[in-house]
Amino acid sequence: MINEINYVSGSTSDSGDWIELYNPTESSTINLKDYMIKDKGGNISVIYDDIIVAPGEYVVFADNIEKFHTIYPDVECHQIELSLNNYVDEISLYDSYEYLMDNVSYSMFEKAWTKSAFGTGRTLSLLSPDYDNSKGRSWAASKSLGTPGAQNDYPPVHNLHLAIFRAQCSTATLSQVC
Repeated sequence: MINEINYVSGSTSDSGDWIELYNPTESSTINLKDYMIKDKGGNISVIYDDIIVAPGEYVVFADNIEKFHTIYPDVECHQIELSLNNYVDEISLYDSYEYLMDNVSYSMFEKAWTKSAFGTGRTLSLLSPDYDNSKGRSWAASKSLGTPGAQNDYPPVHNLHLAIFRAQCSTATLSQVC
């Protein structure tokens, strides 16, 4: 799943465009060989190497590895063709059979998407892997320059907590709980 996006860096923290994928499964290892990452501008990157992502692990793909390593020298990343738009874009992940696995469309013109990551060096960070990453309200600006290759700044909300919250919301008025 698409878990973190750097689409416009700050002037003093320019790490280039990059995305982080997360394997949310509890027991399935994923090999990204022959997967494709596509952006709205038509850039398509095919992953030709065996990139193994264990359950609960992260992998980073950057448009410029040298630029990425000036900010994150100890984080492993893989080169892809990626040119994210500063205001509106879409990132799609396809498996080796060209089946759409994940898709995130962000827009700085839509109220649900945070503006705090725009040009500040902070990233768009998914609040929890349990949240629907296609919804703008599921994302926030990172607390720092992002956390590529690691858990985001926000503590994960586990399925049990999410289920309890949803149950409370369905039986109460918005002013009571939500």
